[in-house]
Amino acid sequence: MKNSVHLPLYNEFMDIFANYEIKNWQAKHFWEKMIIGKKSRTEQHRRLMYMGLRVLVKCEYLEVDVSESTSKTFSYNETRWLDELRKTHKKHMLEKVFFEKKD
Repeated sequence: MKNSVHLPLYNEFMDIFANYEIKNWQAKHFWEKMIIGKKSRTEQHRRLMYMGLRVLVKCEYLEVDVSESTSKTFSYNETRWLDELRKTHKKHMLEKVFFEKKD
């Protein structure tokens, strides 16, 4: 990410980005896809998810679609930066797998 910014729930967001294309998602869609056990789905996790969404918008990985948003809910779309992040992440994971097989 640009500069050094801490992304809350990094692993959960990366799992989402690796498996889904973000088009007109509301916060509830991210929450549904996050792999967090039901027992640990606390208000703290929800706050961290919203903080993460703000960080992702600030760093230009997500953008708010004002035409689809309302005064109470934002609609998010991924940007080309998120697509690049996804490609880099997948490449890194593949390199890791091939490196482990090589040993």
